[in-house]
Amino acid sequence: MSAFVAQVGKEKRTALAQWIAEAVLFAYKMSAILRFQSLRLDHNRYVR
Repeated sequence: MSAFVAQVGKEKRTALAQWIAEAVLFAYKMSAILRFQSLRLDHNRYVR
């Protein structure tokens, strides 16, 4: 029984780690996009 519980716990941890990695990657992409857009806005302001 304990082996089964350990296996389930391990799978849950793996899934959680994967989810966290996805969330971090998504947040990084979003911040990069936002930074790029604000840079473009600044560029447009200076060009005019």
